[in-house]
Amino acid sequence: MKFVLVALCFLMSLNLLQAKEVKRVAVADSMLPIPALFLFLSDAKLVYIPEASKTAFEYSVVADFFPELKNVKASLNDNFEELLLLNADLYVCHEDGVKLCDFLQKAGVKVLPLKIKVANFNSKEVLRYWLERINEYVDIKEKADKIIAKISQVEEENARLLKDVKPVRAMMMTIYQKQIVVGAFGDYLLSKSGGVDVFKGVWNPKDGGVINFEELYRLNPEVIYITNFSPTQPSDLINDKKWQGIKAIQDKRVYKLPLATYRPYAPNLDLPVLLQFLASKNHPELFKELDIRAEYKKHFKEFYNLELNDMQLERILYPDARAGDVK
Repeated sequence: MKFVLVALCFLMSLNLLQAKEVKRVAVADSMLPIPALFLFLSDAKLVYIPEASKTAFEYSVVADFFPELKNVKASLNDNFEELLLLNADLYVCHEDGVKLCDFLQKAGVKVLPLKIKVANFNSKEVLRYWLERINEYVDIKEKADKIIAKISQVEEENARLLKDVKPVRAMMMTIYQKQIVVGAFGDYLLSKSGGVDVFKGVWNPKDGGVINFEELYRLNPEVIYITNFSPTQPSDLINDKKWQGIKAIQDKRVYKLPLATYRPYAPNLDLPVLLQFLASKNHPELFKELDIRAEYKKHFKEFYNLELNDMQLERILYPDARAGDVK
């Protein structure tokens, strides 16, 4: 009996060791934010990523730190058979992408299915879930725990400074194929930075989050944030006659989200600094002392051991429009 227990313990430890030996990772099935998590927190080599992820990397500071990404295979549409030929140690897929996940699992390769809808699209909890699952295959626990703790710290700091302050009426949007699109993550990001999402409970996921100008004028946001899933810049809206009746346009409170390790509307590693950025735009009078450039610089050094120069900080805060091309 004792021998059996010892053998079982040995096998369990061996399986755990093998899981942590993942070196080659293929991220497929439109899991766009995931490559950055492996890239910045682990030594695993990315051998395949979504085309839209590669575009964000190519036109951001990520390319400065990881020039080898230009040679990583990428595609808009996953070819199942070609994915297997990559001989990756781990394949990441969307849990709802049943066809691909099932195909890979039946092929006998190691598969990590991930979901996006976690804790009602709370960005911190989605990120925590992703990092915990990834840690089953690559050892990132210490770094991951520190980042989650930092997010919680910023949440608490923002809550303290914004206590009893009226939230601004805001929205986060993407212009996609000439349509205005909103989504689920705006509620968390705005509520944790002194804002309220004017489209919460209004937009319909069955319609792809598309809203019309009638709804936009009716809800009349005070602040507008443009995501990096679109090339659209603040000046595009400010100079467009159709938008002139919106308060955010009249007050020129239209901002492009920064772009550091990945497009931050999605759950990502830069969430602590993003919440600071949003709070400083939502309530600038309360965050006069915040130096957002210094915060990004400190964040990169503390969590990724990377040094940002002034030019890179400029590119983070004023992203290249081409990074928004998600086709």
